[in-house]
Amino acid sequence: MSVTIWESIVIPVRELFQCLGGGSFRRRVFALLVGHIDESGDDRTRLFTLSCVMTSGGLWWCFENAWLNWIEKTNSILRKQHRRTVKRYHSTDLQSFAKDFKGWNENKRKAFLEGLLKVFGRHNVAIISYTVSLKDIEEVFPSGIRGKSKEITYAWFLQKIMVWIGEKLLGDRKYKGMNVSLIHDRTAGFDAVLLDAFNAMKNDASFQHRDRFTTIAPMGWEDCVPLQPADFIAYENFKIIERKSAGKPRRKVMDLLLDLSSVGGRGVEIPRRGVEDFNRKITKEQRRALYELARIPKPIRRRKKHVRMRHDENKKGKTAR
Repeated sequence: MSVTIWESIVIPVRELFQCLGGGSFRRRVFALLVGHIDESGDDRTRLFTLSCVMTSGGLWWCFENAWLNWIEKTNSILRKQHRRTVKRYHSTDLQSFAKDFKGWNENKRKAFLEGLLKVFGRHNVAIISYTVSLKDIEEVFPSGIRGKSKEITYAWFLQKIMVWIGEKLLGDRKYKGMNVSLIHDRTAGFDAVLLDAFNAMKNDASFQHRDRFTTIAPMGWEDCVPLQPADFIAYENFKIIERKSAGKPRRKVMDLLLDLSSVGGRGVEIPRRGVEDFNRKITKEQRRALYELARIPKPIRRRKKHVRMRHDENKKGKTAR
């Protein structure tokens, strides 16, 4: 569903190919690019973010080992202190010092994040992130989508991510012959929406790179470690927009991430004006397809009841004389 809309780019990032197209990357042959997708958001602000972290299959193996090594190094210190160990990185738990991070303080969190940033610094990745207000979706779109704003946004953003990957990566000759596999964090009720949105792009003859996308699959952090850095990226992109809306500066951790030469891509905020443009520019056919992906039932058209006025039914029949 390729519709050009007004977008506000809020993350100033370096040229993408400086990141993934560096000399060391060009000298290595990888057959597959793998994107890990996660979402973040807040029920209070109604902001919703969907992000994808991309690199080659071979580099993901190295990234995963480095990520796990840092968590294990942290756990070795915690064991010596007879404290609870960390099973995984989880943004909201770390931010609120909950679950595995219960009892931590700001200094401990800072040290832990610095170690994770070093992992990003040693591995080339590209990020693409979109954020929108679900409240804007509900207020701009017709009233029939009430309660389905998240389904619409999942489908819309996944397809935008695929278009971006196609244009910025697969459209470049340096990535000729490379295909893309997508893995997303398992959701509560939206896995089928993502699968159908992916298949819709695969079946869209106007999408130039549709044959280069091979699979999309849901997984959990227990079986897919790279979903943890995907959670990191989704959460920090969400916090950028949340803090921007509140007139606050970016978090220090995101500034440090964006300063890394190994990280490229962009983060996009779609403001209300962008949602209005999207709602206005999509065709009837595109809207119907989007609503089908979002499981929005077709409006029931009730047939008008035609009441026939039978004027003579109450008249008495003529009596024979």
